[in-house]
Order: sequence, then C-alpha cells, then structure tokens
Amino acid sequence: MQVRGLRLNSYRNYSSIHFDFSPGLNVITGRNGIGKTNVLESILFLSNTKSFRTNHDPDVIKDGTEYARIDADTDEGKFRVVISKNGKTLFHNDILIKRTSDYIGKLNAVLFKPNDLELFSQSPKDRRRLLDIEIGKVSPEYLKALLRYNSLLKDKNKLLKELEIDEMLLDLLEEAMVPQIQIIEEKRREFFEHINRHLSSIYHDLSSSDTPIEASYRPCSKEGQIREDMKKS
Repeated sequence: MQVRGLRLNSYRNYSSIHFDFSPGLNVITGRNGIGKTNVLESILFLSNTKSFRTNHDPDVIKDGTEYARIDADTDEGKFRVVISKNGKTLFHNDILIKRTSDYIGKLNAVLFKPNDLELFSQSPKDRRRLLDIEIGKVSPEYLKALLRYNSLLKDKNKLLKELEIDEMLLDLLEEAMVPQIQIIEEKRREFFEHINRHLSSIYHDLSSSDTPIEASYRPCSKEGQIREDMKKS
C-alpha cells in the first residue's frame, strides 16, 4: 500500500497542509523545528492509532483548537483519524470504524529511527512490545488474543493484591489465559519463520556479507508446559 496524499488539520504546528507523495522514495527536508517529524508521526498515527512520541493523544492537537484531523489517500482507499480531548474517531473510506482492533492492519507503516538500535540492548519487554505492534497489524487473531490476555492478566494482578485470594477464581483466570498465550506464542513463531526466510538475503544486500543470520524467538515456557510454569510462578 502507498500513501499518495496526506492532509493535516490542526495537527501539531500545522493549521492546514496537504502533501502529495510520488511513487518510490520521498525525501522531506527543512530546517530544524519546521515539522518534518510531525509528518512522519501523523502517518504512523494513521497506522497504529497512536503516536510514537507521546502516550497522551491530545498532545498532537494544535494549541487553541479543539481537535486534530489526519486524512490520507492510498491505493486501497481513504483513511481518517480525528483526535479530540475526549478520544479519537477512525474512518476507512468514510465509514466509521467503532473498534480499534477492526481498524489496525488496514494501513501498515513501519518507522525506523536511530534509537531503534537500542532494541538489542533494551529489556525483553521492549522487544515484545515491538512484536505486539507489528504482528497485531497483520494478524487480527493475534491482536484479539493479546487484548484478551492483557485483560485477564489485569484481573489476575488485581486479585493477587486482595488480602484473601479466591483460589477458584484465580484458577479460572489462569485457565482462560492459557489458550490466549498459546495463540500469542504460535503467531510469534510464525512471524519469526517469515522473517528468517528473508533476513539473510536482505542482510547480504545491505552489507555485501555472505554470513547467514537469523532471528530467534525464545518464549518463557516450552510448548505444553504453560500451565505448569504458571502454577510455579
């Protein structure tokens, strides 16, 4: 998919601006602070429904205005996100998308920035977050299982803080988590298998090295031992 046109209204430092992109490589140049990163951020917002620079969506709204709007024309239709202080509204081909999970994956974009190299030295949590974002875009089943797992985990952690723990409820929550974990791990394995089919050739093109490389996924539990490991922890 290619973004052919982008319109921003009351987004960051832009009151109203329109961009037309050409096929192939597009380069955005300008002075520091002119808003180059804001353009990239808006495209990622359309893809991920959130900013990579802030966890507070209203931060992208231009000062003195009530809402920000991002519109994009692509070879697979029109996309729009409207961000207000009360939330955000998503549209695809002028049709309202009520659930974020039904929207994510329709417009895929990948951002690479210099500090992404820290991924190799950061915690496993940061690497899992990257997997969650990228796999969630291409697999609705993964996204659904991840959301369900996080909801169950939140309930479990809340229960464990009680002075008297309902052991039966705890068992039910953990039993409901197991199939979600199985789906998550299965989709992550498939993701790494897909990456490894292309990784060495891409590395060769970039480095002219014939050294074979691969990415590996090592889950916390071995297959078939999720229940046992959960009980132990």
